[in-house]
Amino acid sequence: NKHNILDRPAAIPILIPCVLGGVIGALMAAILPNLFLKPVLLLSILCMSIVILVRPETIVPAPGTSELSPNENKKAWWGLFATGIYGGFVQAGVGFMLLAALAGGLRYNLLRANALKTMCALAFTVVALAIFIAFDQVWWLPGIILACGSMLGAHLAVKIAVKASQDQMRWFLFAMTILAVAGGLLL
Repeated sequence: NKHNILDRPAAIPILIPCVLGGVIGALMAAILPNLFLKPVLLLSILCMSIVILVRPETIVPAPGTSELSPNENKKAWWGLFATGIYGGFVQAGVGFMLLAALAGGLRYNLLRANALKTMCALAFTVVALAIFIAFDQVWWLPGIILACGSMLGAHLAVKIAVKASQDQMRWFLFAMTILAVAGGLLL
């Protein structure tokens, strides 16, 4: 929190629905067959890219709006809960959904929403990992490689995000969702 961006007082109210959803999502992923995974992922990311294009206010709050707590916006609470389920189940692409809940629902600017997004993703990833370990479903070497790549990507993203405007961030997110869907279709 070197740039004083993370809203620490909001951490617990935001983490509660995310982690509860993460537990449910991870249990679903551990129990259900994997044939649902790719279609759920691609459809979710495609929907987010359309939302970013058609309704940018979903992830970019209007200037001058004040931040809310999940207790003040029940839709955002349920959005965080649903995102937790998705994150515990799939994980890939969950950042786009977290940004919609945090920036659109709770009115955080994209920079502050990104900090909270990282905190939420870490929380339900730890919970999901514990559940997958309990079900003996962890492939350690690919997981460690993926984790290292994710940390490097997050480090670079923070360096870029602190310098980018809200509009630049919105278009970057849109481009990333389209690339994610295109990559998923090719695999």
